[in-house]
Amino acid sequence: TTCAGGPAPARARRWRSGFRCWPASSTRPSRAARSGGSVDDQALAYFLPGILYSAGYTVVVGLSCLVRWPLMGFLIGTVTGDLTGWRDNDQVVRLCTRLTWLLVLPGAIGVLLQGPVWLAGHSGAMGAGTAVALLAGLRLGLGWPLRIASFAAMIWLLSRDRTPLVADGEP
Repeated sequence: TTCAGGPAPARARRWRSGFRCWPASSTRPSRAARSGGSVDDQALAYFLPGILYSAGYTVVVGLSCLVRWPLMGFLIGTVTGDLTGWRDNDQVVRLCTRLTWLLVLPGAIGVLLQGPVWLAGHSGAMGAGTAVALLAGLRLGLGWPLRIASFAAMIWLLSRDRTPLVADGEP
C-alpha cells in the first residue's frame, strides 16, 4: 500500500489519520484526475483562455476599425494632447485604421489557426495529445515572431514618408 504522504505505515490500509492510501498494485491517480478532469482535458484547457482572449481582442479592436474609430487613433491622440483631433483628417483616420489592422492581425491569425485545432481536440475528432502538440507549436510560432513582424510592418508603414502631416500655416 502507498499513501499520498509517503510510504504507508503497516497499520494504514485504509483512510486513516490523514493518510490517503490505495493498494500498491493500482496506479496513483494523476493530479488532473483528482481535480476533476483528465490529463488531456486539462492540457487542452491550458490553451483555451488565450484563444478566447485573442478572439475577444480581435473582435473589439476590429470593430473599432469598422466604425472608423481605430484604437491606434486614440494612441496618437494621447501623444498629441487632443484625444479626438485625429478624426478631423481623413488621411490620419486611414493611417490609424491600417495601423490598427496590423495590430489585430497576429491575434486574428492565432484564433483562426488555434481555434479549430482546439475544437478538434476537445470534440475527439483529433487526438488530444496531437492537438496539444499542435497548439503548443502554433503558440510558439505565432506568438512573438508574428507580433514582431506586425510591429515591423507598422514601422514600415510609418516610415514610407506618406504620413499625413500638416505644415505650419496650412489649414
